[in-house]
Amino acid sequence: MGNKGIVALAVVFVALLLWLQGGTDSQVESESPKALPAQSTESSSAVRLRAMLKVEPMKLVPPPDNFANTKWRWQAKEYDDDWCLLEELTPSARQTAAMAYRDYREATGYVKHERRDGERGFHPVDTGYDSYDVDTLVKLSSQGDLVALTHLEALDISEEYNRWSYLTSYLYGGTALAHNHMLENSFRAGNSLEKSENHTPELLAAAKGKMIEGLGFAFFAIEARGDRSGISSLDYFIKSKNSNIPSYLTGLYPITAEDIAQARGLGQGFLAEVNRKRKELGIGSELQPAGQKIHSSANRSLAWRIANEKEDVTSGLINDLVVPTTACFENTVAMYKAAKKQGNKIGTDN
Repeated sequence: MGNKGIVALAVVFVALLLWLQGGTDSQVESESPKALPAQSTESSSAVRLRAMLKVEPMKLVPPPDNFANTKWRWQAKEYDDDWCLLEELTPSARQTAAMAYRDYREATGYVKHERRDGERGFHPVDTGYDSYDVDTLVKLSSQGDLVALTHLEALDISEEYNRWSYLTSYLYGGTALAHNHMLENSFRAGNSLEKSENHTPELLAAAKGKMIEGLGFAFFAIEARGDRSGISSLDYFIKSKNSNIPSYLTGLYPITAEDIAQARGLGQGFLAEVNRKRKELGIGSELQPAGQKIHSSANRSLAWRIANEKEDVTSGLINDLVVPTTACFENTVAMYKAAKKQGNKIGTDN
């Protein structure tokens, strides 16, 4: 990449590193991404228009006979009203709900994936970012372009580039990279033990801290920011790390309830630190967890699977996170169960 891109990355990375280490040097503000000069590349907002998710209102469940909560009126409420089920909304309000959910996903840095003919697995939809060089991706990323940050991190240039991508993403409201951040921390923690024959208490403590820090970023996204899209991946990660543990990773794993509690605390603390830094740099208002209306859309598939007994909800250390305990979610499950009992053909948000 060009020298200017390297300098820009280095300056912002140093600022973010100082931030994580608790530094409050006055130079941080002048060296923040916000202070970088405007670039001549195509605006990130224009590029993102090509990457927007397709907006379709979710399919509805016909109102079950004798449904427990008779105060609900099907398809009668507007989006700004007090509602729980999408079935309560008018057609125009459901369109608003679908757009709000799309906007929320985009604001977290979500990039839609698709299958490609002749290729294995899923790949990001073509948004034009694949054609950008590293220098351009760094410029766009420095301006808070979450899609550019996702593509930059995917190049896996170095640990420093990845760390800069993660932290810059969080600063601008992103959560989509938190899972990869957790995986990278876990890999580096394990790698430090694999390379050493002498697992001193200090080495084990450092590796354990690295792993727990990674979990903290996952909880930052899932719990502190309310982005539930990574819960299944986190559950799988914990279960996989706690089974068939290699001898050289003894002491790092299994992940314990104490590790989870510490990581959850880190996640909440990191949200407070991100908001403090956003205010200091003048980036925007405080980041808030996703609200109930977003969760009403996000949790429908889980509610349907539970109602139809297609979901193993035993998630051990994070079971209280996997299955929401809100009255709204419980009523969504109840609705699907009632509809199933009637034999109604229903749809989910897939």
